[in-house]
Amino acid sequence: MRSLLSYCFLLFLLFGLLPWQAQAAQTVKSQSLQKLVAEFEALDDNPARGSRRDLWLALEDKFAALAAKNKDDVGAGAAFYHARVREELGRRSFLPADHREAVARFASVAVRYPKYRVASESLHRQADILAHRLAEGKTAIPVLKALIKGYPKAKELPEARKLLARLEAQPGERETPAIASGGAGQKAESVMEQLGLTVRTIMIDAGHGGNDPGAQASEITEKQFTLAMAKRVGALLQKEGFTVLYTRATDKYFSLQTRPDIANGKKADLFISIHVNANTKPGIRGLETYYLDEAKTQDAATVAARENGVSGKNISDLQFILTDLVLSSKVKESHHLASCVHNGILNRLRVVKYAAPDNGVRSAPFYVLVGARMPAILVEFGYITNKYDAANLKNETYLQRQAEGLVQGVLRYRAELAKAVPAGTRLP
Repeated sequence: MRSLLSYCFLLFLLFGLLPWQAQAAQTVKSQSLQKLVAEFEALDDNPARGSRRDLWLALEDKFAALAAKNKDDVGAGAAFYHARVREELGRRSFLPADHREAVARFASVAVRYPKYRVASESLHRQADILAHRLAEGKTAIPVLKALIKGYPKAKELPEARKLLARLEAQPGERETPAIASGGAGQKAESVMEQLGLTVRTIMIDAGHGGNDPGAQASEITEKQFTLAMAKRVGALLQKEGFTVLYTRATDKYFSLQTRPDIANGKKADLFISIHVNANTKPGIRGLETYYLDEAKTQDAATVAARENGVSGKNISDLQFILTDLVLSSKVKESHHLASCVHNGILNRLRVVKYAAPDNGVRSAPFYVLVGARMPAILVEFGYITNKYDAANLKNETYLQRQAEGLVQGVLRYRAELAKAVPAGTRLP
């Protein structure tokens, strides 16, 4: 009986917003998901087995593999239960790291599958963990508002409204402490001032990897290019005294939502994701640098959709959710970092007389930047579908100049942050 109820609940989760897809649940893929959900229920019901972390992690891997293979209703369900596994682990371990991982996964599900029933459920669980497990009610507020605004008929709405009202009624957090300068109290005017003396650790993210090759054209495979460029940039940053970390140092797959969480766990000060671009129009070329926010142009939305592995329509659908979720992220600092890096690359190329069209600094909803708790950007070094860009991206000198320009941009960013802090100021 429980197995039947679990299956019915799963169908409700998957098809609550899309009833016309119910017939597709009878496929082999849905049966695979049903079997994994049954494993989840059995493990949850067995106190002895449920206390074993290794069993939960093994089940987690199975859901992750199924989610990676499917972008439809089965993928949505698998991604949701991938987050549920970590939620259950956190409930048993009481570890903040488990809670934060669950939050990141539920946030990713809501952004990836905004039209599915799992989206509102994921937002509600995300807010619940933030408010009750991590005691971060202020962070939960925009998540609840996104749920209420985006899903006015969701079954979670009554509970979401109650929680939101309670959190908004709580006393606000204390103001940022004053910083001492020459004996006089002086408030930090922005988070940038707090970061001015702490840009030391940089997380370099080589896009794609493993079973995700990324874009492929002109004898260039994105996952190989990004790994090589990540190491090139990292070596130069280390020479400048930075501590450099990598989300991947080999041809290994990591999910998009995992990458910023790695940076958060390592307390990185900056997050830089490296990619190359592609377009169905071979005449399109040039350098683009992105930060997380709504896409302001169709071109930016298209690039984000390709890197996210979803359709352009889904990108448009999730804009209103991202608008609320991004309120607490470092948009201003990320825009500043993107501008410094973008101009640094262009300036370095121009000095050595390389032509790289300037496509500008842009905003777009890249999944790989969602959840980063530090300034985060994504650099598209050129279009491998354009013969001129592709030729340059195979040229060692050109690649070295691009890497040098990126590093110069980071140095400029750090220097400009330092200038924002008055002489003699010391952070509390």
